[in-house]
Amino acid sequence: MDDVQERMRDKKLAVRKETMTNLARIYRQVTSRSGVRVAEIEKVDWIASKIFHCYYQSSLPDKICVERCTLSCLVPATLEVKERMSRLINMYSSLDEYATRAFSEMLKSQFQTASALKSFITYQEEDVEENRDMFERLKKTLSC
Repeated sequence: MDDVQERMRDKKLAVRKETMTNLARIYRQVTSRSGVRVAEIEKVDWIASKIFHCYYQSSLPDKICVERCTLSCLVPATLEVKERMSRLINMYSSLDEYATRAFSEMLKSQFQTASALKSFITYQEEDVEENRDMFERLKKTLSC
């Protein structure tokens, strides 16, 4: 597994992306089985940390891949809330310090993006209302 793990540092984005995705799938398969033993989970605990280490790569596609792996495999968004929170707590408790910082940075970035998008939508809605009022006034002026 050390050789596979090293592929996440490869120069080619496609290799890094494929490695992250497949390791995340392995993590999901092991952790999603019912009745899985703690020893088996401990064998794949390192995967989440290594994936989050890739968040600090210089390219945006690496960050996007880490976010996709998180939402699809590490803490699948399709699970019920209780199960998701349980997996999130288990994953977070197994992260090393560097991965914990990367995870926090990812959450902060997602929050900032969501806030910016909300502001943009609000601005656009206000602009539409303003334009609608101008259009109504113009219509009244032209009809006179």
